[in-house]
Amino acid sequence: MRKNLLLNALCILAAIQFVSCRTPSAGVVVENFDSTTITVNSKVVGRKARVLKYNVETRNDLLLAQITIQNAAKDDLQFEYRFRWYDKDRIWLDVVEPLWIPVSISAKDQIPLNAIANNKTAHGFDFQIRYSLPSMRWR
Repeated sequence: MRKNLLLNALCILAAIQFVSCRTPSAGVVVENFDSTTITVNSKVVGRKARVLKYNVETRNDLLLAQITIQNAAKDDLQFEYRFRWYDKDRIWLDVVEPLWIPVSISAKDQIPLNAIANNKTAHGFDFQIRYSLPSMRWR
């Protein structure tokens, strides 16, 4: 009896730990640090959102990034994106996590997404996409 209670308690703790540690992952990541890489780590998002082109340049000593995303699906695509900036040692420059910005793209349409680093020490960036998550906070 006592062994079963202990086992049940451990299972409940493991389940709570699993749920509390989950964070939504980005489906498409464009990383620019010395060389640009595009990672699609979600098959669903990767099939719908395509990175067509990207450009990085410096203006007034600040990095400017532009990434063009295409909706490859037959219906509208709603997702969120964010840019995160690195310094030359690959240390995050963001003091807090940047907010996810919601966007919607019509079927087969494309949209340029721009960002300017807020710090002159920015050397590279991470651009991330994820599906929009409906808020349950006010329900």
